[in-house]
Amino acid sequence: MRSGTSFLYLFLLILVLLVSSCAPTKRLQEGKVFLKKQRIEVKNPPKDYKIGDEDLSPVLKQRTNRKILFFRFHLWVHNRINPERQIKSRLKRKFRIEKKIQRRLQNGKSLSQKQITELRSDTTTFRDWLSETVGEAPVSIDSLKLKNSEEQLGTYLMKHGFFDNVVNTRIDTSRNGLKAQVTFEVTPNNAFIIDTIRYEFQDQNLSLKSELLKDKRTINSGDVFDVEKLDNERERIQNYLNNKGYYTFSKEYVTYLADSTLGDNRVAISMLIAPLRKNTISKQDTTIVYNHSKFYIGNIAYHTTYDPSVISYSPNDTLVQEQTFFYYDSVLKVKPDLLKYLTTFSSGDIYMKERVTETYRKLSRLSMFRSVNIQMKERDVGNLKVLDCNIYMTPAAEYTTSFEAGVTHRDGLFGLSGSLVARDRNVFKRSENGELRILAAVETQQPLTAVDVQGDTQNEVTENLRFNTFEIGPELTVNFNHWFPFGLDKFTKSNEPKSSLTAGFNYQNRPDYERRKYRLKYGLNFVENPSKGSKVFGFADLSTININKSVAFDELLLTLNDDFLSNSYQNHLIGSLRGVWELNKKKKRNQRIYSYNRVSGEMAGLLTRLAFNLANDVGFDKAELDETGSYTISGIRFAEYLKFDEDYRLYFRFDEKNTTALRLNAGIGVPLKNLGVLPFEKSYYAGGSNGIRAWDPRTLGPGAYRDSSNQVTFNNVGEMKLLGSLEYRFKMTDTFEGALFLDAGNIWFLEASDTRPNSEFKFDNFLDQIAVGGGLGFRFDFDFFLIRFDVAAQLKDPS
Repeated sequence: MRSGTSFLYLFLLILVLLVSSCAPTKRLQEGKVFLKKQRIEVKNPPKDYKIGDEDLSPVLKQRTNRKILFFRFHLWVHNRINPERQIKSRLKRKFRIEKKIQRRLQNGKSLSQKQITELRSDTTTFRDWLSETVGEAPVSIDSLKLKNSEEQLGTYLMKHGFFDNVVNTRIDTSRNGLKAQVTFEVTPNNAFIIDTIRYEFQDQNLSLKSELLKDKRTINSGDVFDVEKLDNERERIQNYLNNKGYYTFSKEYVTYLADSTLGDNRVAISMLIAPLRKNTISKQDTTIVYNHSKFYIGNIAYHTTYDPSVISYSPNDTLVQEQTFFYYDSVLKVKPDLLKYLTTFSSGDIYMKERVTETYRKLSRLSMFRSVNIQMKERDVGNLKVLDCNIYMTPAAEYTTSFEAGVTHRDGLFGLSGSLVARDRNVFKRSENGELRILAAVETQQPLTAVDVQGDTQNEVTENLRFNTFEIGPELTVNFNHWFPFGLDKFTKSNEPKSSLTAGFNYQNRPDYERRKYRLKYGLNFVENPSKGSKVFGFADLSTININKSVAFDELLLTLNDDFLSNSYQNHLIGSLRGVWELNKKKKRNQRIYSYNRVSGEMAGLLTRLAFNLANDVGFDKAELDETGSYTISGIRFAEYLKFDEDYRLYFRFDEKNTTALRLNAGIGVPLKNLGVLPFEKSYYAGGSNGIRAWDPRTLGPGAYRDSSNQVTFNNVGEMKLLGSLEYRFKMTDTFEGALFLDAGNIWFLEASDTRPNSEFKFDNFLDQIAVGGGLGFRFDFDFFLIRFDVAAQLKDPS
């Protein structure tokens, strides 16, 4: 939809109709009171300890109806379903099921009682799905849940040190008595403060570590008494000892006593660390007390062909290297040194839980294995406690193929595309992932030469809509678990080095030109800081582009007299180096606020030009300038430019159903002397599914420039971009998600041009040239793939 005003009016009209038709008490049972709003009012909040609605709300036992922005969408859907029609549709479905059963029996098909029961149990209709899954029944006040909420608020405050808290509930009812607002009045009063902390070790082996435990503790004298922090301290002690060899130690051996009789709201804490206890079966039924023991890694066994579905699993062959065993069937399809490299512990090492977890994570990322399971088995060797490690790895399918198809429709012109992908998950027996992708596409396109300088379309082009554009592109990629071509022993394990090598060819045959692109790309990455979530990527990219223009297109470029377009459609070579730094602050799945930042810099041609300049200085005859003042390689000019990009995203997760995402994306590319412009494929563009969605790709900008023909859109690229978006996402069901979004931004050139007026970036007017688009979207998330559908309108067109 392209008419921004009509779309906006339609959207507002629908919104008004929805709000006006939503009577929340429409399906409310007689004698019930609708829970309109629920709030928590904290009186005299403590100055040094934050207690807010976001902390207390999760403990409430009753929730109001969900909202999308300010609208109770789910309640509206529920109320729109007519109960009588819902019952009728359910009866019709039951009738159809019975007819289906009878028809199968009459046709001689045997049905067991279990099959008949399963068929009859499936009585859910589309109205039921709307009413109960998408929809939500009106929430009425439940006095028992209110009482439980009041008690839970008090309990929460006690656990956080406010022993003398007071919680009262106030209900304000509407005039007609059908709606009510519930207010929980919370008075925390003074918090209890930790006075002293004492550790009591009842295990002689652990008492030696008391000072280290105290130095790293997460609770201190002067802190507010908080049960959650004390539980965190128990987990910290468990993790600390698990990483010091104490395999059997758990937080259940850590208990604490709180003495609040000191007066003046102060508490003395005693952390009790108990020894190991084992029950014995005897006449006296006694319990034997042991000191906790350190464990050491014993034998390590890799089961590379483990099949959990086979009860009597028994591999055929075994390879032994010292205390390491490799079990397999017939052929060991993975190099032993790779498995040992990814394993962060060795035989004889002291047991460390964090290393076992890290090993599981690394092995699980190997593409050739579907699943990985690590199991420890205890045994005694003299006075030593030993853990034999069995790593069970279930192979994935080594060879896979997939096919993807697409259909495009733009301005009455159609296109078909498809890609065939063949994968080998274990190319060189190091779990390298090899991928061969072949892309093919045909499309009907209006030739660029079909529009003359005055903007008149030639009639013969639009009369015969035939496929006149063809594209094919094979690409081969191999992903390595190290920096190719170096070996595994050149890197530390914590950096997790990886690399990839890609070779590709792309051929396009269009009405205006024929284009061939040859590409060779090498990429590498490593984890800079695992705890911070930062990664570093590096890319070396070499590509050549050969373009054969039609006579008519060549004449059009000459007529337009645009240096940028003329240079963009010339043969050129790109040799670039690119570095990327990525920081992901998301540490856990349900994190409420997190950010993602990606910064990249790219340069091309600078080193090559410097080498040619040096060659000229020493009198090397072949390093000569052509008639344009540019260097060439085999008669082809190479690109020379600098680029910098920033992509920042901030996510606010209000709850499991509602999230807001903010994105800022900026970039600048500075063309340098040898080619004079950014290559077309390196230029910026706005529009499309990942840009400003109200515009098609390359149909917006640059700046406030508009082509006089209003149809030639192939040159809508720029040397600078500034994009932003704000998106509110809300879940309607587990797989169905809605979104409201607002996009803004544009692209510009760095310098003014007579052929593209108002296309350059200026600080004093760039805000006026910001394009704005908005709309709504839907997402169907099936875990393994996502279907996305967006409808957007142009709210502000700077041209």
